[in-house]
Formats: sequence, C-alpha cells, structure tokens
Amino acid sequence: MLRKRLDKFDTKLVGYFGNWLEFRSLEFFLSWGKATEIPVIGKLFKKLFDWFCKYYTGFVVPTDGSLNAGTVIMPYENILELVKRAEIARILPCGCRTMRHPTDKSTPRATCMSFSEPVGKVLDEISEKEYKKGEWTTPDKILKILQECEEYGLVHQIMCLSNPQGRKMYVLCNCDANKCIPNYLKLRYKVPFVRSSGFVCRIESPEKCIKCNKCVNRCVYKAAYIKNGVPVVNEKECLGCGLCVSTCKAKIRKMHREPKEPFHKITNDYLKTKPKEAMITGKRGEYPKII
Repeated sequence: MLRKRLDKFDTKLVGYFGNWLEFRSLEFFLSWGKATEIPVIGKLFKKLFDWFCKYYTGFVVPTDGSLNAGTVIMPYENILELVKRAEIARILPCGCRTMRHPTDKSTPRATCMSFSEPVGKVLDEISEKEYKKGEWTTPDKILKILQECEEYGLVHQIMCLSNPQGRKMYVLCNCDANKCIPNYLKLRYKVPFVRSSGFVCRIESPEKCIKCNKCVNRCVYKAAYIKNGVPVVNEKECLGCGLCVSTCKAKIRKMHREPKEPFHKITNDYLKTKPKEAMITGKRGEYPKII
C-alpha cells in the first residue's frame, strides 16, 4: 500500500519537474544553488538541497566500452543495454542548454532521451525486461547519437526520482560539463545532483602514460590530473563516467566497482540475488551477454 502511494507521488513529481514546468524548475534549482552561498543561512539551504537530492538526483552511466570486458553488471549499468530495454520514446533538445545557451552549437543539442512511460521506468523492470525490436525508438537509431555524445565529452546520466534513491528513472540525459544544470550545481555549489555510477577509474602502470593530457581535458569532475609528471585520479571526486578510460591511448586506465551510494548497495544485492539477470560486458559497441 505504501509503495503504491509513493509511486503515485513520484508520478506527480516527475510530471512537475520533467514535463510541465521544466524551465521553471531549472531556474528554481539555480536559485537554490545560489542561496547556498548566502552568509549565515546559506548552510541551511545547502543542507536542505542535499536532503532533496536524496530523493531527486542523477546517476552517471559509464560510457560504452569503458568497463573492462568480462565485468559482471546489471543491465542498467551498460549504456547500450539500458537504452535497448528502456523503451525510449523520443529524443528531445536539452532543456538546460536551451534555457542557458540557446545559440550555442559547440555540442549536440538533441540529447535528452525520454522513456515511453510518464511514470518512469523502474530499474527492477529494466533488469527483467526482454526488448522487442521495433516497439519504440530502436537502439540502432540511438546508438549513433550516444557515440557522438561521447566524442563530445558528454556524460550519460539517468535522472531518478524515487524512494529508495535511484530506483525509478524517467529520462536519460547526455550532459555537458558547463551547460548542464545538474553538473553545474555539482561543480559550482557541491550539491549532489549528480552521483557516481558505482565505478571509479584507477591507473595501472602510470609510467606508461604518454602525456597527451586527454584524461585531464575530458574529466568533467576534475578528478584526473597530472602531479609531478604522473597521472593521478582523485577517487573521491571520480564519478565513474568512463570518458577518460575510453580515450586513453596508453590503455592504463581501468574501471573498478566502488559503491558510493545506497543505490549501489541495491545493485550489489541484485548481483547476488538475481544472478540470472546479471550480464557480462564485452568490447566497445557490443551488447553485454547473459552469464
């Protein structure tokens, strides 16, 4: 009974934040972020915003091919499998970029992928669902857009609005470091509007680094840097987007599972209790396979 009531509440909030008053909501979040810097009372606004983000937040999804081949995952942890099962109904212009940078053409604009059900897909359902080709916008049409987004350094993230945190999602965004409002709030005000994928990047054989600096330039969350000529990753700041891994020519960067959020504990439980739904990742461009 309580779950049904919460689901109805989620549905109304999804409609409010994601559809009917999207721009007004984004403006409100920006104002809320600024309020966290007001002397004396700013700390209270920050605590309230942090609390709000326990319910409404975004989770990063690793880029295609950034997870080591053979990694055991749940279907929603692979961007290709997620898109294949989520029944993406349409691709829309990014609301953040449309509102804040309407004339900017430096990155693709049609990057917000909405799901077929206004209530939002539940990750449990994503894991159990078998995709039927041709029902909705087919993955083949979306794959090219995802690849283009990764080339431009955009981060895949699913926006979730639910309790427990992260369970129910309603849109897949491909976010720019500076133009995306959730990313901006995360970087500018340390508001946890964007959360980890459950993986972090770690460097193996740093002496093999070719000093191309692509990792530093590609890291949205400023977790990759060079110290005394050696590449370093700040795991505390790394959200596991995989952008540095997929473009590392030296191949010294690897993704490792590192639970940081309560939602990641749910995933770990699924891997143990739902082994038949777990999958193994392959190479870039390949869909993961059932174990």
